[in-house]
Amino acid sequence: MRKIILLDWLYLGLQLFILLFLFTHDWISFGSLNDVEAVKQVKTTRELIIQTILNGAPFAPAFFFCSVYVGKAYPLLVKIFLNIYFPVLLIGAIWAWWIPYFFGTTPEKVQQYQWMFGKTHAFLPEMNGITPNTLHLVFHLALLFVTVITIYFSLKRRKNKKIVYK
Repeated sequence: MRKIILLDWLYLGLQLFILLFLFTHDWISFGSLNDVEAVKQVKTTRELIIQTILNGAPFAPAFFFCSVYVGKAYPLLVKIFLNIYFPVLLIGAIWAWWIPYFFGTTPEKVQQYQWMFGKTHAFLPEMNGITPNTLHLVFHLALLFVTVITIYFSLKRRKNKKIVYK
């Protein structure tokens, strides 16, 4: 029997946001939150397709498994996949955005970020020539929460009840 709690719904909602973000943010304009035309000036259509597939395709089965097993204990292989995939994706986001933001990066990377994201909405101050935009910041926070919830569920998730015969 499933026991779906509010945290399950939050977990799935955040994952749905991330999945939609990964497949759409370089292709569909969200007003001042992204600059699709600037991204297309820096990356070719082929590069964008490959990037979208590499970033989004692994997330789809993660979302599928979490949806199928919502409110239930995850099978071992699903736990292993989720506990590897979400942290790796989070580390990639940290490596791509936050390390350059706090510690700097090459002038070429700074120029690329300024070109692709310089006209997008941001509220953090510029550091080392980079300003994480609002859309990526929300994505990174959602990914952080999904990673923490995944670890929590893996450690504390309801167990399938064993039948005890007397």
